[in-house]
Amino acid sequence: MGNLRASVAGAVVVAATGWSFGNIGPAADVLRDAYGTGLGMIGLLISAVVLTHTAMNIPAGRMVDAVGAPRIVLAGCAILLLANVVAATSPSLALGIAMRCLAGVGTAMGFVAATDYVRVVTRSPFAQGIVGGAAFGGAGLSLAIVPLLDGLGWRAPYLSAAVVAVIAGAVFSAAPIRGSAPARSGRRPASLASLLNDRGLYRLGVVHVGSMGTSLVVGAWVVTLLTREGDLGTRASGLVGSLVLLLGLVTRPAGGWIRHRRPDRMRAVVQLSLAAVGLATVALSLSPPLPLAILACSVVGIAAGLPFAVAFDAAAALRPEAPAAAVGLVNMLANLFVLVTAPIVGALFGLGWAGQAALAAIGALTALGALIVPSRRGLGLAP
Repeated sequence: MGNLRASVAGAVVVAATGWSFGNIGPAADVLRDAYGTGLGMIGLLISAVVLTHTAMNIPAGRMVDAVGAPRIVLAGCAILLLANVVAATSPSLALGIAMRCLAGVGTAMGFVAATDYVRVVTRSPFAQGIVGGAAFGGAGLSLAIVPLLDGLGWRAPYLSAAVVAVIAGAVFSAAPIRGSAPARSGRRPASLASLLNDRGLYRLGVVHVGSMGTSLVVGAWVVTLLTREGDLGTRASGLVGSLVLLLGLVTRPAGGWIRHRRPDRMRAVVQLSLAAVGLATVALSLSPPLPLAILACSVVGIAAGLPFAVAFDAAAALRPEAPAAAVGLVNMLANLFVLVTAPIVGALFGLGWAGQAALAAIGALTALGALIVPSRRGLGLAP
């Protein structure tokens, strides 16, 4: 029962962080009108949270390794609440970007701490997959729900994120904390330089970039693509586009189960996942008819979730003296990818077909990433 409570608490926190990654895209046009700017500038609202989230992944991991996950989780939820409440006070682009930067600090602290908390308390790849799926689930739910909150106008992305942060903090406050304190083994903590120079972590980062990174970029702009090119309304596009992230609720735990029960097949699963994400992204960029668009979104959502557990478990195992910081580095690489590509894709959508060409290029590179997946030993699968 304790493991179940810990898994649920960690999943709710991670879902709250995921919400802040997906909530801007479905309201992009409304925010553009409220702020009086173009979609490229709205893309900066996505990049702002990714920027500080990316920068804070390793520091958040080091804080967790030093003082334990529970304190960092609750601090992250408090920061998310504050940032979104302030952002909803005025339709100022400068204020919005500043508060999204602050929100990124909260998402990094919440995500890294919650995943480490579940890893330490449950010691289960399946539970780790459940928590990872919650990140996609939170982002996917925001794609589907934010367009339904049109009565809140441009404030819908912010107020919804604030409510989710409150719920996450309340649920985690009731979670068991036994076993979640940092180990006091007497070993010196890993230096930042040693983490940044670890090639094994970068190879794991390739897996995480191709799965989570690509799916987040697609999720950020798929509603815009479907609305403009598929003649769908915003609500219908939000429901279809949410599949890109929402299906990770199922496949991230499934990846953890495969990692635990069939490790001999896991490397092939990772390779097939990256190829499927890439090819489905290319298909979406071609503005297919609605049935094929639904299929492509589903393929991205299903395939992107499978490598999560193995990437994070392998990172923690590779650096046992600083597991949370190692996971933070792998996660940072994927978020750095989103940080660079999301605003570029948004700006190119303002030029028409160029946005679709950018998605096609991202999809092609993701598919090619299947060719450089680490070996079974590099994925922590070999004895």
